[in-house]
Amino acid sequence: MNDEKTESKAFPFEHGLSPASAKLMEKLKTGKIGDIVTDEELTGICGKNTRVGEKGYANLQTAIRRTLRDYGLVWMRIPKAYAIKCLDSNEIVESLPADMERIRHCSKKALKRGAQVEIGKIPEDMKMLFFARQAQLSVVVVVSENKTTKQLAIRGSTGKFDQQKLLEAFIASVKT
Repeated sequence: MNDEKTESKAFPFEHGLSPASAKLMEKLKTGKIGDIVTDEELTGICGKNTRVGEKGYANLQTAIRRTLRDYGLVWMRIPKAYAIKCLDSNEIVESLPADMERIRHCSKKALKRGAQVEIGKIPEDMKMLFFARQAQLSVVVVVSENKTTKQLAIRGSTGKFDQQKLLEAFIASVKT
């Protein structure tokens, strides 16, 4: 049973995936840019309701993540449409600010939790890690701000990691 796929009487499924997630992934991996699949269709495929908060929602999210990882297809829920869509490049770019905002929000919450730490009550080795992590979270917050994005755009960011341009944009956004 060390094979990449395990055979089931009902359906062959990928190693590590539940049958419901595997069935959904089979559908999603054959998608083309612009395809829309309704929750009704998805429920019919896996036998579970895939709407937000329902039993099949986690199966759908797993299938979406694995389809991105294994096949390079980006599927995203269409708000209020009870469906998902295979995104084109423009739609992917348009979805990125929401991801950045979630990352920034999580980092800010972690910094607030960290602010509650009583430094004198933790061991020295833990202090150093704590300070390093707080510094990293602070950088994530500042680097993910809109003004830093604008500064990177002004500097002609190419999408490749350019430490110098990032530092220049970071410094410029902190100064303003």
